[in-house]
Amino acid sequence: MTRTASGSTAATSVASGSETKHNSITALCALHIPTIKIGPQEDLFIAINNIQQGAFLTKITGITLEKFHQWNESESRRGRLFFYSSEYKVLIIKCPLSGIHEYLSNGLGHHITRGLSENLYNEIKPLGSRQFSMIQGGNLTAAGRPDGSLALADTEKNNGWPPVIIEVGWSQNRTALIAKAHWWFRVSNNAIKIVLLIKATPLQIQIEKWKTSPLPDSSAARRPITRLYQREAANEYPRIHPPILTISRASASTPPNEYRVTGTPLRLEFRDVFLRNPVPPEGDILVEERFLRRYAENAWQEILRRT
Repeated sequence: MTRTASGSTAATSVASGSETKHNSITALCALHIPTIKIGPQEDLFIAINNIQQGAFLTKITGITLEKFHQWNESESRRGRLFFYSSEYKVLIIKCPLSGIHEYLSNGLGHHITRGLSENLYNEIKPLGSRQFSMIQGGNLTAAGRPDGSLALADTEKNNGWPPVIIEVGWSQNRTALIAKAHWWFRVSNNAIKIVLLIKATPLQIQIEKWKTSPLPDSSAARRPITRLYQREAANEYPRIHPPILTISRASASTPPNEYRVTGTPLRLEFRDVFLRNPVPPEGDILVEERFLRRYAENAWQEILRRT
């Protein structure tokens, strides 16, 4: 089975039958988040416009494929797609969007690429929130948007999928981010190699690196894994690759030099990002503590600007 990323020009090819009904889709549709039920004659746009400020993630049920396309293709739509399933008729949106989501995703993605040599910089590019879809029998069955991604300049090298996905949660349920990470690996048939989950609050920013490849031997004794989506082969389901990176502060007045930073550096394995072996002096990408202090400071300043 070959799966390619669907965008404005490509289509996703998936197997028929039960193989398309992943536990990750069920988990996303069952999330315990604010929920709105839409009747056949109700206006989806009106319902979305009435979502209260601060909801961030809202689940809307009863959304037919036709209604989804109407909302998704409208230039005046409010909110951003988080996930949609035509099978369950569930639409999950991020609404309202905030500058902190954009900063946490784009700030990290651009920092990673800025530090590359010219040759490597030409091999990869940070992308914004682009939609990827599952297509079966010519119809969309599920769709999602990440907050950001790192994609190869030669997109055909990975069937159109970006090797690295970035998902951001601002004071929202971590379960939603984990379920979305699982969906990315399954929908891409593991063409996506790394999913970075950034969970942020006014006092803490946490970055988790999720992969499907086996953990290093040195991490065997401290394997934080999820049991929600176990598969027969233990090294084929997603898990956190430690250490978890955390930046925290005691209060809003804590200066950056007193932030508590643990789990550095954030390491992105070269082969996962570029899908080839490194040629010396090429090596893994490391995101160091100095940048992360500034990254957190700017994120928390963004909070002040919008409050």
